[in-house]
Amino acid sequence: MQEYILNQDGAVVKVLHSKVYYVTTHPTKAHAVIFITADGVFEKYMSLAKVEEISLGKLFRCHRKFLVNLSKVMGLKYETKTILFMDERVSDIICSRRYFKTLKERWLNTKGDER
Repeated sequence: MQEYILNQDGAVVKVLHSKVYYVTTHPTKAHAVIFITADGVFEKYMSLAKVEEISLGKLFRCHRKFLVNLSKVMGLKYETKTILFMDERVSDIICSRRYFKTLKERWLNTKGDER
């Protein structure tokens, strides 16, 4: 089981990959990303490309500022290219037109045990 070492309010915590919904760039801090998880919001100083690399294909790039865990996706809105999550507390995110077709194919082919 893959884990990420992340920061939250001055503490260092381990978060399992299975708890991650998506990763996004930080809106104000350069070279920082935010992990949105079932347990909360965590920060890490790292590029999105580096997170994508260390996730070993478990996080899918759906936009220049988002990586998504396909096993947490509940549905897709085709008209708005929006990704819907199982947990209502997690905000829906957009997918770029460039990645939407591949996202749809990979999500539909995700095995039940991965969800």
